[in-house]
Amino acid sequence: MQAARPARIVGLAGGARQKESVMRNTIIVAAALAAFAACTIATAQDGKALDGRWTAQWPTKQSGQTANAEMNLRDSSGTWRAMFAHSEGRMNVCLEKEHPATVKPLPGGRYRLAVEASKTMPSCQNVYATLELVDPTHLVGKWDNGQELKLVRK
Repeated sequence: MQAARPARIVGLAGGARQKESVMRNTIIVAAALAAFAACTIATAQDGKALDGRWTAQWPTKQSGQTANAEMNLRDSSGTWRAMFAHSEGRMNVCLEKEHPATVKPLPGGRYRLAVEASKTMPSCQNVYATLELVDPTHLVGKWDNGQELKLVRK
């Protein structure tokens, strides 16, 4: 009878070890998931999440007609080139040139687009927009003058 008693204690100790092992594994999995979620959020808020080719459309201030642009980003910077279907682009030499562009994350999951036209030609003015990623292929926002801007990833 004495031999059976230690077997029970070992059995209980083994069950306690098994519960402890399951709990430790659960904590490890939870920590890994939390780390993954933090990395995913950081990547989404990083301008690199927007890397790729985008097309943009917005109504022009002077004519109200739709202007188009193509933006190519890599590591949060790249180029912006606007195209106008009317004479507005021909009246301003800065508008239809390819300019450097950068995208920087802002608080609240928004982004700041800077089209740095002054780096192409010193007489050109930089333009800025605040954007929000609606889904992985759509950005919406406004230029600083209040005009709405929509971008679609290609």
